[in-house]
Amino acid sequence: YATGIMSFDSTSPVRATSYSYSWGFVTLNNGNQFYGYLTNIKGVLNGKPPVTGTPVEVKYRKSTNVASVTDSFTATELTVPIFEDPSIFALQNTLRFTWGGKEYIDQGGKLYRDINRLSGVGTEAGTFNPSTGEAKISGWDNVSVATAPVLQSLITTTSEQGKSIIAFQVDNAPIRVSSFHVDATTVGGVALSANADANGVISGYLIKGVIDIDSGACRISFGEVVTALGNESEIWYDASQVDGSGNIWKPVEVIESSVKYNAVAQTFIPLDKAILGLDPLRLPEDGRVPVFQKGDVAVIRNSVDVTGTYTSSSTLNLGRTLLSDVMIKDNVGVDLDSAKYTVDYATGIISWLDLTGVSQPLTITHEVEDLALINDVQITGALGLGSQLTHDYPVAGTLVSSALIHGDMYSHPEEPFDQKTWTGVWQDTLIGDPTTAELNTSIYPILTTNASAITERWVLIFTNSTTVNVIGETVGQIGTGLSINSNIAINNPATGFPYFTIDFRAFGGGWSSGNAIRFNTIGANVPVWIVQSVKQGAPANTDPDALTFCLSVRGSRNS
Repeated sequence: YATGIMSFDSTSPVRATSYSYSWGFVTLNNGNQFYGYLTNIKGVLNGKPPVTGTPVEVKYRKSTNVASVTDSFTATELTVPIFEDPSIFALQNTLRFTWGGKEYIDQGGKLYRDINRLSGVGTEAGTFNPSTGEAKISGWDNVSVATAPVLQSLITTTSEQGKSIIAFQVDNAPIRVSSFHVDATTVGGVALSANADANGVISGYLIKGVIDIDSGACRISFGEVVTALGNESEIWYDASQVDGSGNIWKPVEVIESSVKYNAVAQTFIPLDKAILGLDPLRLPEDGRVPVFQKGDVAVIRNSVDVTGTYTSSSTLNLGRTLLSDVMIKDNVGVDLDSAKYTVDYATGIISWLDLTGVSQPLTITHEVEDLALINDVQITGALGLGSQLTHDYPVAGTLVSSALIHGDMYSHPEEPFDQKTWTGVWQDTLIGDPTTAELNTSIYPILTTNASAITERWVLIFTNSTTVNVIGETVGQIGTGLSINSNIAINNPATGFPYFTIDFRAFGGGWSSGNAIRFNTIGANVPVWIVQSVKQGAPANTDPDALTFCLSVRGSRNS
């Protein structure tokens, strides 16, 4: 090394050793095992030295060029091969090993450490593939590289088979809506999970299925939709299963014992009728009552909002025909003057007139709707309709509402009667003695209009022989000192037309102070009872806008 001279001995053979390197378990004489980096000698090669005159390539480094380099890295995952036999499977939840002073256990394909024996809660620290036998540790404390994992327990089997479709029934039913969850591990070791929605549809990566929440019957398929082209040689390929888009379902096998589910079962206890306010005898056990019934009329309605800035004398095509309603608001939320535009509801085209001074952009809400008779009702919420819909209704912005059909409505007065004395009691039959005078409605009937008449009890109380006060049971006193020598007609302030009209000729004579004429009017409307039902428990939605509702009154007016 000092002189830099290298000498060759042409008489000694050359020996070269070949090595291989791997990770694995080593069993010591005392029976203990450790897991580490193994060096194996593959063989020893014997040969002769080069003869004189043969070129020799020599690589050397001067002592002055020596440099020390240190590098470090942080490992994010360590792989521990528990077994390497492809013909066996590990049973779920049977693996247990220790490493670096921590115990790791398998739960459904996931590794946990630091398990609390009382609560069962631990720290997720990796995954375990029961088909390949690989445990991948992704969470650990500071551990010496010399520390070897020690296997404590594992059960393997050769009978475990992969399944691409499973069907079963949950132990307890019915189950709560949206409470079903399923986990599985593919034969290739990929962990899968999925949830069921409100309709019982199960969907997730490589998972699709359905569960009936009432019976608990469940069917799940594992796989994905792929392009059929290029897969004709696969064992699962079936030309009859190729859809119109050229796709086919490719099944994926999962380890049967890895399939686990959880769900919330429901038990219903009828409430005492004193608490409920009605007899629960005829109510369903689960308390669910269909909103719709066969023979009801449903209104299917879709609403779309469009925002934009528009110019005078231009048009806007909303892209839908046969509109049912169009509402336009300016930039501050005020309804746009109808003199500023016209709407062709058949074609869905808005013609803008003069938009000078209008605060823009404008927000346009346009709606389409259908009225249809319901001929089938399912507890799942599915409705069967008796007629074809005239539009396509996307999920977004579509509502199905019930319609209260009342037929023809018209206002009218009921037969009046008179009392000698007004007692202050609102009763539809005579109280005390009648008067000698009579209101002649057979020739001069009380007149009402659909626009202004309301459903109300009325009384005319005579203050003397020719003047009356007019009082309504709910509207109070609306007229005083009115002469019976003129028509009695008091306007409804909401419409500007009379509640009713009594012809002066109907009164005749013979009236005296204290006499009363009682009659009722029936308006061209119907009462609607609106009830909001709130389930017990914590509020699910505190947004005030989510607690609102809308009543839409529609009809036709006969001339």
